Amino acid sequence: MNFLRRKNTCPHTKVLLQRWHVFLLSLRLRQQPRFAVNIRHQQEQYEKKLLSPHACLSTQSQGRFRQEPDTCDLRTIFQRDRDRILHSKTFRRLKHKTQVFFSPTGDHYRTRLTHVLEVSQIARTIATCLQLNEYLTEAIALG
Repeated sequence: MNFLRRKNTCPHTKVLLQRWHVFLLSLRLRQQPRFAVNIRHQQEQYEKKLLSPHACLSTQSQGRFRQEPDTCDLRTIFQRDRDRILHSKTFRRLKHKTQVFFSPTGDHYRTRLTHVLEVSQIARTIATCLQLNEYLTEAIALG
């Protein structure tokens, strides 16, 4: 806007140039940034490229028992299922349950929560080796 500071510029020209500058700024603000991407779409493309033909892709999900209002642009369906399980009240109650044991030594008890977390990590490792959907496998192991 250095051209507006000149002393010999016509006042009408200054007003027109100011309006033009404001118009250009408003156009720039209306455009979506170039880096705005659908992360869920990228994840689904990644699944199609790298997972086994026997793997269940998140795009091939058969839906939910209850219809969801809209889809998330960040997480796939199986990621949301896993997160629902992790944040559920039922899952948190597992920390108060003791895992079945035969004469424990010392004060090192295992809760069902730690057991379920260990099982889910083993299941996720196996799914990775077999090129299966890790999020689906982890949701199944947690649930």
